[in-house]
Formats: sequence, C-alpha cells, structure tokens
Amino acid sequence: MAAYKTAKLTRNQPAKTTAQVGVVAVRGEFDLSAALALNDTIDMVEVPAGHVPFDVILDADDLDTGTPTITLSVGLRKADGTTDDPVTFITASTVAQAAVGMVRMTNKAGLRCVPAAVSRAVYVTVAAAPATGTTSGKIGVTVLYRPA
Repeated sequence: MAAYKTAKLTRNQPAKTTAQVGVVAVRGEFDLSAALALNDTIDMVEVPAGHVPFDVILDADDLDTGTPTITLSVGLRKADGTTDDPVTFITASTVAQAAVGMVRMTNKAGLRCVPAAVSRAVYVTVAAAPATGTTSGKIGVTVLYRPA
C-alpha cells in the first residue's frame, strides 16, 4: 500500500481559516505517475483545527483500464493521522470509470463532522482497483469548510 500527498500539502502552507476569508473552498489535485493499487491513499487538502467540512466534491479523469473496475472513496483522517475516522464523505464512487466526471458528498456522516483540536486531511482511498491500472490522469477534491 502506498501513501501519497498533493503538491499543495507537500509545500507545508498553512490552511486558510474562515476567520481570514469566511467560508473556504479549497481544491487539491493529484497527478498520477504510477498505477494506483487497492487501499492506496492520497491526502488531498487540509481542514484546519476548529473547522468542519460541509461539502466535498470528487472529480477524476478516466483511470479505469481493466477488471475489476476502479472505485474511489473520500474520507477525513482522525486527529492522530490514521484513516479510520468514521467520517466518509463519498463511498466507492465510480467517478474514475469512463470519465464519469464528478460526484458530490453522498454520505450524511459528512454533515455530522465534529471539529478537532488539530488540522486533519481529507483523503482519497482506492476502494477497488484493476490489476493493471492507468499511470496518468488527475484526481481532484474540492472541500468547502466552515468554523465549528
């Protein structure tokens, strides 16, 4: 299992807070350079401490090249950095199959997020992947968040 980060997160720029700009919409994009495998994760954007996401949009190029087909999920990391937070915004989406386009938050758990004392990453995980996947294309996540 591999773990990746978007360029935005690797630059270590602090996340904007709503006190600075009001409601925030932030986007992270990840350019594939290798095929994704089952359970790979990509940290896409950061939600600062004391804030909660209220909408998440996942988009992707056509990343599906075989069987089984690829599906992507979007979740929120726990404060300790693990991926097993009960908040999953999008579960096993087919958005990367045949360039479906984009999908918005599909789980009500996303509307019930509680704020954390630390920043947390919104991440994409590969819920299912073909044996031989594509090695190019983009995955994007747009997160809207507000103060708690």
